[in-house]
Amino acid sequence: MYPLPVKTLILSKAQTQQISPLPVASSTGQWGVFILVFGAVFVIPFLFSASTTDPVLVPRFLALSVLTLILTFMISAQTLTGQNRSDFVMVYRAIFPVGLCYLFISAVSLTKAVNLTEGIFEWLKHFLFLTFFYIATLIIGNNKNTLLILTKSMTVAGMALAFMGICQYYQMAFTFIPGNCEIYATMAHKNLFASALFLTSPFVLYGAFRFPGCWKMISLTSVAFILFSLIISKTRSVWGATGLSAVIVLLLAVYAHKSNLRSKYAFVLFACIFSFVALFCFKYLPVANFDSLNERILLWEKTLGMIRENPILGVGSGQWKIMLPHYGRIERWRDSDGESGEVWFQRPHNDYLWVFSETGFPGFISYLSFFLILIAYILRTFFQSEDREEKCFSLLMLFGILGYMIIAFFSFPKERIVHNIFLMLTAACIVSEYHQLSKGQRAKDAPNKRKSCAGFQILNLILSVVLIFCATFGYFRLNAEIHAKKALSARNAGQWEKVISEIDKVDSRFYNMDPFSTPLSWYRGVANFSMGNIGEALEDFKMAYKIHPNHIHVLHNTGTCYALSGDYVKAAEFYQKTLVIFPQFEESLDNLKKIETKAAGAGKFK
Repeated sequence: MYPLPVKTLILSKAQTQQISPLPVASSTGQWGVFILVFGAVFVIPFLFSASTTDPVLVPRFLALSVLTLILTFMISAQTLTGQNRSDFVMVYRAIFPVGLCYLFISAVSLTKAVNLTEGIFEWLKHFLFLTFFYIATLIIGNNKNTLLILTKSMTVAGMALAFMGICQYYQMAFTFIPGNCEIYATMAHKNLFASALFLTSPFVLYGAFRFPGCWKMISLTSVAFILFSLIISKTRSVWGATGLSAVIVLLLAVYAHKSNLRSKYAFVLFACIFSFVALFCFKYLPVANFDSLNERILLWEKTLGMIRENPILGVGSGQWKIMLPHYGRIERWRDSDGESGEVWFQRPHNDYLWVFSETGFPGFISYLSFFLILIAYILRTFFQSEDREEKCFSLLMLFGILGYMIIAFFSFPKERIVHNIFLMLTAACIVSEYHQLSKGQRAKDAPNKRKSCAGFQILNLILSVVLIFCATFGYFRLNAEIHAKKALSARNAGQWEKVISEIDKVDSRFYNMDPFSTPLSWYRGVANFSMGNIGEALEDFKMAYKIHPNHIHVLHNTGTCYALSGDYVKAAEFYQKTLVIFPQFEESLDNLKKIETKAAGAGKFK
């Protein structure tokens, strides 16, 4: 559903004066706004695939690559034909060099990567998010109605996601969508669902303040849906983010009470939000399971050990999950039937430690600076602007950015495509509003604008080339994950020949490890081992060792194949590597004893 025309809104005199210097979007510019909003708000957040192990990550990466490429082509074409009146000067703001700095440091950190394929995919995500931010800033900053259209769209999308989650919670509808919790909508997990809903809330709340009539009622209804969904999701990180960021914004609003801001309404709304969240926190907290918090603390301790050993460049982008086994014991789980297994953590549930461990101190500083600069822009806009609606907007954007930063301390939104889309749309609005307020700097830079357009054409060309590579990488990775999931299903059914066939269809240059950090060649090795092809299995396990040298099953199985081939020295070496990582691994202990006592022939290797 496309939002109602913005012309139905009644603008105040102050608002009209504030936005008058901005260009009115041309027909081609309006198409850019439509494609941006429709693709980023109404398509990608609702996109998923039941054919992939992770139903949302790679499909949305591919979709965002295509969307950003289309928008980049469109801006370049408009500039060449003279239809684009974009103020390119706004991308000279400090936040863009900081983003480029983080991107450069992430690329340098790849020199330490063990698994370059995973490292490149992680770097491409960073590149894609930053490029989308750049494009969104140009579109939002140069079309005066885009912010209002985006607000309406986020209001509708937030309400739709919340409605889907509520239906899942009560088993009424949308249960066919893949996910692993009782409420997740299209986000695959309740924590990701709650944090995505939170990121829509600044726009929804702004709509409740800003719009008259019908759209005010729609916005308030969306607020109610989102708030109820956040409550029943029982996601404590989002509860904390909502409450703490609301208190900070409240204090700022009270401090600026003498301004034209409708602080009384802001106080009432935010007080209601905080009260509801606090009420349900206290209701659920006494019976809450603190295992997840203890698990996070354990992961943070291991990650700090990783940081201490690699403070400058980190372990490399995308390498945390590969290097983690070196920094502490592997966790085990046990179900009600007594079955046990290892827990393979894929992320530290703290984006700041994650960035620090993978890109080192320089990467961490540039990553954190991105948010600090956004906050500085918000505060300067809030205190310098004389327009009450702009002040209200600034406060709500601050609410969103602070909330994201709090959530990122306990979760992993930086990995997820939709969360970064919503974050970058928020950031683009912040930069656009701040740039509009800095009229003196814009006038100073105006004479260089034509020259800047030529330079940005070259930049857009470079971005387009890398975006094409992103889309290609995403396509092959998506195709590979589909075959990998089929291989896993065949393995569970004991269809070993099909396992080998499906793994052989995967291009390992784009995808060589599943979302659980298990090399695909290990699955093929297991299939060959089960069919009695020990030589082929050994080659598969050796390849898996190159992909993930700290995976205990890769190490153990490689040792077993060496033992069955008669190379006891190599077998003992790999068993010992296994035991360094997991001293209680019984199979490796038993087989190593057989080798050390030269009684390998007395029993079958496990």
